[in-house]
Amino acid sequence: MHELPLMEKILTIVLESARKNKVKKVISITLEIGALSDFQEIWMEKYYKILAAGTAAEGSVIKIIRQKGEFRCTSCGKFFHDDFSVAKEAACPDCSGKLNFSGTSDYFIKEMEVL
Repeated sequence: MHELPLMEKILTIVLESARKNKVKKVISITLEIGALSDFQEIWMEKYYKILAAGTAAEGSVIKIIRQKGEFRCTSCGKFFHDDFSVAKEAACPDCSGKLNFSGTSDYFIKEMEVL
């Protein structure tokens, strides 16, 4: 349920931006979330739809892009992007070295489509 306060914040930002720019209708927003975020897209979409009702964003679509995480081998330095099958092994498939993961749990509004 922590998606509800997130979507309230997102919609507040969207509507404030729409008001400042004299936008009549929000068509879509694209939200990018980090690989380490535990936000569930299905709940984000449901809460957005409910919260947007009766606003300039009513009927708009939310597009969610999850950023890819990155694994780097501490021995050979090879990078792997979002290959969680590699992470399950906890070792580099090339040299058996230890893997470090980097990613973020951040989120941001990447773009808005408006009328």
